[in-house]
Amino acid sequence: MSVSLEKIAEMMKVSVSTVSRALSGMPGVSEAKKEKIIELANKLGYAPNVQASLLRTGKGRGLAILTRINPSEISAVRNSVLFRLGKKAFGSIRVIVLSENNELNGAIQQIVSEKYLAVIVSTHVEKISPENIELLKARKIPLTSIDADYEGFDSALINRENGTFQAARMLILSGCKNPVFYCNASKNNPDERLSGIMKAFKSLGKSTDEINLAPFAGTSSFEAGYKITNEVLKTRHVDGIFCYNDNLALGTLRALHKAGIRVPEEVKVIGFDNIPVSEHLPVSLTTVAQPVEELAEAALEMTLDKLENFDREARKIYLPAKLLVRESAPINSYDLREKIFETP
Repeated sequence: MSVSLEKIAEMMKVSVSTVSRALSGMPGVSEAKKEKIIELANKLGYAPNVQASLLRTGKGRGLAILTRINPSEISAVRNSVLFRLGKKAFGSIRVIVLSENNELNGAIQQIVSEKYLAVIVSTHVEKISPENIELLKARKIPLTSIDADYEGFDSALINRENGTFQAARMLILSGCKNPVFYCNASKNNPDERLSGIMKAFKSLGKSTDEINLAPFAGTSSFEAGYKITNEVLKTRHVDGIFCYNDNLALGTLRALHKAGIRVPEEVKVIGFDNIPVSEHLPVSLTTVAQPVEELAEAALEMTLDKLENFDREARKIYLPAKLLVRESAPINSYDLREKIFETP
């Protein structure tokens, strides 16, 4: 008699997700509970998802990860976590870096021909062709995307709006009268970051007309942050700055320092991403942290579950970005913290 994850979960009185994590070696389950789940699985003769699928399908490979070389540091951090957890869950991973000569649909055909067990797409790429959708379904190869939404497939997505909602509320509730938001989107066509800022203003009874946007030139780099901050300082009285990402924030901090402006006493600064260096600056950076660990865990968990139950409906998991308070924009009271982190 075959034993399913659901049966083990029922007997242990835990969720299927907990059983999946325990048997695949992923974090999030206590050692004591993990040992009991593994002990029961062994007693019942359960073969872990990956091994069972290998035996059942005859596929001789593990997980394929499709990604793209991206200049943003947060993408590298996210992929590093995914590679580490993927290796733990599947034992074997293959990383395919997409380029102009090796795009998504060609890579999917390569994965199918080389008999990989599952695929995770960790980048924004073009749509999957109808032919490849049918091919993946016919071969029962799960595809899960991270921070990209493909209709009919599992997705682990970021709710960036939540983080910028908190960031904007922090600047306003901390007493900033003239905050500036470095963002290239428009109020008529806002992206996720700006949408969160607009919701924050509305939540405080303010008009979105009061949002002071400052578009930056080119990429969201250190140089762009340094340049736009110098321009802002010439024309505006500013006491708070939200930066589209941490690289912009690094340039902003440099420009403020060279201008003799103290952070956070005179100007509060908030970034977005939580890249590793942000914590180790002379004035550590308050930033919106992307849920990189949770994204990788969710993607792998859905992939393992899909191997167990391929015909289930596609799932989408939204994980919130969250404000991480440090020195560049501190919180000085419990009451202020409660107001800032109020649910939108």
